[in-house]
Amino acid sequence: MKNPIPLHRSKTRSGAQSSSHLRWITTPLRCHVLCGIIASVLIAITSTIWIYPEILAADQPYRPQQIAEANELISNRNRLQNQFDQADQRRRLTQERIEQIAAWLPQNRFWENVRSSLQNAAAACEVQLIALDRGRPHQGKRIAVLEADCEIRGSYPDVCRFLQRIVTADLPIWCDEIRLVRADRDHHAAATQDGNPAPVRCLATVSLRIPSAGKDTTAAKLLKRRSEHET
Repeated sequence: MKNPIPLHRSKTRSGAQSSSHLRWITTPLRCHVLCGIIASVLIAITSTIWIYPEILAADQPYRPQQIAEANELISNRNRLQNQFDQADQRRRLTQERIEQIAAWLPQNRFWENVRSSLQNAAAACEVQLIALDRGRPHQGKRIAVLEADCEIRGSYPDVCRFLQRIVTADLPIWCDEIRLVRADRDHHAAATQDGNPAPVRCLATVSLRIPSAGKDTTAAKLLKRRSEHET
């Protein structure tokens, strides 16, 4: 069996190369040059880190303009807080007004319900509802209004109580115009001559305005926004 001479030669060649590299490193001049280069690199890195320590930070450094804006924001904290408080107070007042409007302003007012409310108010105030005529609807920018005319008869205090009752109801009816005259003058004069003063009876003709939110009005938009906020 032959001796593996080629393998022995390759090992000898690699060993010779390693010995040459080792001799190059162990040369005094070259060793000093290599160490000087390494030391210079380390000094440069250390100096850079010392002068610019922010390069080690995770976040990027802020620009002077950003720092100035942050300082201005901090210095204006009280003013901004006051503006926020005022805006929040206006928001609360607006929300309260929306709730108040929603409490007495429905989306629509049906004539049958309006007529029933007027009849009940007349009976409660002891006045006679002589006539009640439905007018025309009016679509405004803020609200929708249904106009109507009614004629009532009763004593002056009872007529005043009727008007106060329909205005302050849960679903109010506004009075646009009132014409008030004395009724049965002859009967009142005769009763006064007999020595028995009778209460003065009045005949009142009232122009009414029945408000509702309607469609595409400011009130309708507010009520819609309120319902969306609640859901």
